[in-house]
Amino acid sequence: MRILFLIIFLFSVKFNSLHAQVFPDSSDTSTSTDPNPVTIHLIIENNSGHIYDNSNLNVNACDSDNPSSGNLTVTAYCAVLQSNLPSDWNRAWAPGIFLNSINGISGFTTQDSNGTDVYHYWSWVLQRDHSISDALGLNEYQLQTGDIITLTFIDPVNPPPPPPESHIGGGNYVAPKITFDLQKATNFLISKQKTNGSFEVDLYTDWTAIALASNQNTPKTNLDQLIKYFSTETFSSTLLTDYERHAIALMSLNLNPYNLNGENFIKKIIDNFDGTQFGDKEKDNDDIFALIVLQNAGYTENDKIISNTINFILSKQQKDGSWDENTDLTGAGIEALSTFQNDENVKKALENAENYLKKNQKTDGSWGNVSSTAWAEEGLKSLDEKVSDATLEYLGENQDTDGGIKDTDTNNKLWETAYVVTSLSTKTWTEIMQKFEAPIENSSKNILTPELKKITLPAKKSIAEDKILLPKIEATSQDQTQNLPVEKPSFWRRILNFFLSFN
Repeated sequence: MRILFLIIFLFSVKFNSLHAQVFPDSSDTSTSTDPNPVTIHLIIENNSGHIYDNSNLNVNACDSDNPSSGNLTVTAYCAVLQSNLPSDWNRAWAPGIFLNSINGISGFTTQDSNGTDVYHYWSWVLQRDHSISDALGLNEYQLQTGDIITLTFIDPVNPPPPPPESHIGGGNYVAPKITFDLQKATNFLISKQKTNGSFEVDLYTDWTAIALASNQNTPKTNLDQLIKYFSTETFSSTLLTDYERHAIALMSLNLNPYNLNGENFIKKIIDNFDGTQFGDKEKDNDDIFALIVLQNAGYTENDKIISNTINFILSKQQKDGSWDENTDLTGAGIEALSTFQNDENVKKALENAENYLKKNQKTDGSWGNVSSTAWAEEGLKSLDEKVSDATLEYLGENQDTDGGIKDTDTNNKLWETAYVVTSLSTKTWTEIMQKFEAPIENSSKNILTPELKKITLPAKKSIAEDKILLPKIEATSQDQTQNLPVEKPSFWRRILNFFLSFN
């Protein structure tokens, strides 16, 4: 009899379950089909500058289909509509919807002096993923939180022709000077950021992070993506200079170099100090960059590690005022020492280095190439020297239409653009970096250990050596299992016991 009751009970449970699946409760409205709003950064610009710039635009879903279907999605098309700027759209190229005009600025076609058509039109780019083409309609891209959408009116401007010759009063036509567009270069860097926040390899990510941190107009979302990347990725290298460069990047973003992902980057650097200099005794670049880092990490000229490093760097300066007869390193050397100008020997060395740079500057304002020009200007900036008009014009001539430095190699283009953006900012490297105090355990900074040399990976510690103690376990004579709670049978187990028990 009990078995019969069990069969009837289980059948009723199964029937109710199937009924609920086939005939769901129509009164349940807990789930909504409308997508959630998405917060993005929308920029609309033309040759004159920004027309619209909202870094916190909350975009609601709209009917983005072409032709209209009534389905609601959150797209870039919705973002433009919700900017509240007047706009006109072209729906002839379904399923895409393309912008004809916005804020009264419409596309048009002209011809150049050779009779070739020149198109003036609205283009857009997703700066989180530059691979997405503007051939995609704005309605065809569904927004994600943190996206940066930039609409640009492509408006090629032909240089004005020289005025006709005049036989009255004479005079020569002077073409307008080209200058470097710092914001356009920053936008180029932003457009190359990967979805994980990096700029692919550590080398480019570090230098680009410093550049973006130097510009107050860099969107917070891009800096946050970098911070998240640095805070989750493990950094590893066998080169001291890699750790020094990486520490500068971290400190530029206000990330603690003494403790990030369990790594102490300052210790990696000071462990390579032999009492006189850092790293390779035949080189001075590792010493120059160690000095740049440590003066922002709680060390001063009163610490032997700093005073000895300054003396070593001074000893490596050439008679012509350079370091290694190299423009780039001379600029970096000036930057490293500029904080310590109260020392007469340092002050004299800086004067000689400045004279070397000025003596070797070309008539076009450069130091032979874009990278060396950026490094030279970085050093001169730390001495409060202004960038010359000739240098700005040289850099402007080497700026590509996308904002980056002209270079057929994509990686070099990113690298060089980051150098220039940093050098033309209002801050030196040491000013871009945030200040950090040395931890208490490093307070005895004058006590050096010369035998420490070269970067070594930390060895695994035994439990006895580890300062982090495990919680003490008290032993008792009583069997601990006696105190364990008795597990209660589940509901279904009790049902089965009821029907199947014959006791």
